[in-house]
Amino acid sequence: MFGVSTFRLGDTSYAVLGLVDLFEPVTPYRLKQIAQLSIFHFWSIPHTQLYTECARLAAAGLLAERQ
Repeated sequence: MFGVSTFRLGDTSYAVLGLVDLFEPVTPYRLKQIAQLSIFHFWSIPHTQLYTECARLAAAGLLAERQ
């Protein structure tokens, strides 16, 4: 778990949180598909970063995760 002072939200964090808020429940794979149709036209985020960002946000308690 990250402490409040050590956890930083970046541009990708906000993009992931915004897309999850709009399309939840969503898997990281589905999130990648949604991003390809929407924000990837003007914002380049490596696909692998979407996966790692989801895990990072879940570890920080900002996303609920089901497996």
